[in-house]
Amino acid sequence: MTKAILTLLFCVTSAFAQDAIVVSLGGRLPFSNTYSDLELFREDYWPIGVNAGLAYDLEVNGWLRILSGLEYTLYPLSSKPVFPGGYSAIFGPPSGSGEDFHRLLVNIECRVHWPSGQNIFRPFVQIDGAYLLERIGQITFVFPPTLMEVVDERLDRHAWVFGFGIGSELWISQHLRIEPSLQYLSSIDEHMYGSLAVDLVYVFRL
Repeated sequence: MTKAILTLLFCVTSAFAQDAIVVSLGGRLPFSNTYSDLELFREDYWPIGVNAGLAYDLEVNGWLRILSGLEYTLYPLSSKPVFPGGYSAIFGPPSGSGEDFHRLLVNIECRVHWPSGQNIFRPFVQIDGAYLLERIGQITFVFPPTLMEVVDERLDRHAWVFGFGIGSELWISQHLRIEPSLQYLSSIDEHMYGSLAVDLVYVFRL
């Protein structure tokens, strides 16, 4: 019985759904106080991350879409990272160096539009499930002439995350849209990822 229902859903979806490949470029502004457990996140890295995405967009009907794909965010290290110990009278001010903060989501998203239909302005609510991969770079400070201190070791971690968001699509042309949204993701171990997102999206209709 279950197999028959799944087969029917597949046939109906294949017959009536419209699909596309979407490519996006944009930015992410974190606002969660516990973002990635980095106390000095805003001082050590760019406050806005550079984001790129690639997804398969399946429009089941006028109000329901399912998107699955990859989303990559890069937070480059700031040109002037902050040393928590401040200034040392003996050694002088430190110079900092380190690695960037990388974040990859393997994501599936269910997006509900209201009102339905092909409108220029299309608000939506999204529900997400994803697998998160992160690499938080090592940050090192050198005090003249030779003293070196590692403030943060490199951290690699991964987790299943779930989330939701609200936003809108603003269609500029048949294939191009601007997409501002408010997104929230959380993993089971209580890492919270709240961010304001703005994307420029190009749609390749299949």
